[in-house]
Amino acid sequence: MRVLVSFVGKRDPWAEDNTEGPILTLARCLQPDWVVLFPTARIPGAEEEETETHASLVVECLTKEEICSQERCYVLPIPLSDPRDYAKILDFINRNLPEALPQEGPAELLVNLSSGTPQMQISWLVAGNAGLLPGARYFEVSRPPRSGQPGAPRQRVKEMNPNFLREGMIQRQLAETVRLGLFASAAGWAKELASVATGLGRSVLAEKLGQLMQAYSAWDALDYEAASAGLKAVRGYLAHRGVPAELGKLLDEQAAVLQKLVRQVRESPLNLMDIYHNSVRCLQRGAHADCLARFYRLYEGSLYMRLRRCGIEPRDLGASSCQPPAVADLLSREITSLRAAQAETLLLEVDQQAAKALHQEVEVAHGGGVRRGTLKGLAGSLREIRHRSVVGHNMRPVSATDAHMAVQVGALLLEVLCGISSPDDYPFSLKRLETVVSTLCRV
Repeated sequence: MRVLVSFVGKRDPWAEDNTEGPILTLARCLQPDWVVLFPTARIPGAEEEETETHASLVVECLTKEEICSQERCYVLPIPLSDPRDYAKILDFINRNLPEALPQEGPAELLVNLSSGTPQMQISWLVAGNAGLLPGARYFEVSRPPRSGQPGAPRQRVKEMNPNFLREGMIQRQLAETVRLGLFASAAGWAKELASVATGLGRSVLAEKLGQLMQAYSAWDALDYEAASAGLKAVRGYLAHRGVPAELGKLLDEQAAVLQKLVRQVRESPLNLMDIYHNSVRCLQRGAHADCLARFYRLYEGSLYMRLRRCGIEPRDLGASSCQPPAVADLLSREITSLRAAQAETLLLEVDQQAAKALHQEVEVAHGGGVRRGTLKGLAGSLREIRHRSVVGHNMRPVSATDAHMAVQVGALLLEVLCGISSPDDYPFSLKRLETVVSTLCRV
């Protein structure tokens, strides 16, 4: 059902110069099944603002010309002493439009942007941008060329697509959810973007962006196989879309990284860096316990990786190709698999370079100040916080300060134990993920 909705202005149904007003012109052109009019009510002291009289004349004209019957014309005066009050106008639309629409079935809203005060006209766009007018179409009407003549309605009516306003808002929400690492939410925003995008090409591109966000969500959950398959499908489409070369290169880098992550089952600089960035995203979205859990896995994994370089298998000491006295002692006590603290103690004995790095003095931001200590000491402090928290054996919460320190210490461990000095260059760093979204939204 086609429903024409409109405020009522002083030029409806006919202006003082005898030119036809916007409502009549639109009704002739669009042939609505139902008409909803919101004139300004008669209020004592503001009689010059009222348009109820104009609304009655509009209904009379529509009925006389058999455009729409009186029974299908709904008139609800809006009680405004000042028809320029945006807040009251928007509140009126929000509260009254749903009840004014026919209940006979789904309605296609045809919105008149040319009647009423400028504030009323703009309020339709604001309401649409806020999601109050789903699926609405918007129309502007120019004046007829001669007095007393209706003019050619189809030449005077112009459909306006204001979705670019909502597109901008959705794109900002999408970028914000990506900044927080909330990829499932970003996929939802991308779906909404596809529904309002101006043009079929942009709509399809937004759908692909949503699929890409779903792949990122799988990657964030460490489901590398699903992430790899999803990214590969999107990349195949974008290859024929003429996306910027820099974006194509970044997506190819991401695909290559995922293929490597799928194959790796032991700690390596690559998957440890991936866990580090996972901890960064947890910190960004305020998931402090998850952030500390990722740090602990990074800390433990870095120690294990260095021990393997020394020929020691931390998960099965008996299978080690190198068994110095410290390893033999552990085996004599029937210790075959190392916890993080034991791995650190053993690494300090067998790897002098790692020992020197862990004993170096460092400083990290901490609670508005600075905390200094050895890297070993700071990592050990976080290890104990982890054990006492909900992440480990007790139920203490993890503070934002501790999570922030965990990310900083994690970056230092990546540098001194894994040889990674520029983690932001990682194809899946937040900085580069934001680049993907901003670029696709501009294509």
